[in-house]
Amino acid sequence: YNSMIRALCMSFKFGEAMGVLGNMLERNLLPNGHTCRAFLSAYLTLGDLTSACRIFELLLKVQPKPGYRAYEMLIEGFQTHANLQEAVNAFKDMRRVGIPTDDELIDRIVAFKHETALEGAREDFHKYFKRGMPASVDQPVADGTLLMEGRNSGFHTR
Repeated sequence: YNSMIRALCMSFKFGEAMGVLGNMLERNLLPNGHTCRAFLSAYLTLGDLTSACRIFELLLKVQPKPGYRAYEMLIEGFQTHANLQEAVNAFKDMRRVGIPTDDELIDRIVAFKHETALEGAREDFHKYFKRGMPASVDQPVADGTLLMEGRNSGFHTR
């Protein structure tokens, strides 16, 4: 069953893969980590984070503890979609259920957090810059002064 689900997911035949998963569950057979990762990989490859989260939640009910790689894939999906809070929540859940984490995963989340904060600061700066700076030297700055080109010191206002 697991191999069949993986093959169907690789072919993006999700309806059929879900049908096979349903048959497994009816027979009290649990999907393994490869099955979980096959679904996640296929949905994340398509950029469908919503479906990836749904299948992850389904597999949490069936398999109480998805493995490290499944959580890592979900966290990477959140990062790809610029959803820092959900990435952090998935990381916290991973630790809560007792899956060991490593420095590399922590470093990637921290780096993403800093990158997100930096991007926000850049956007704020550009909004401020566009609002307050003149299009040319001859136009007034936001405070009404003129921006003059200095010979030795770059630009200054008067």
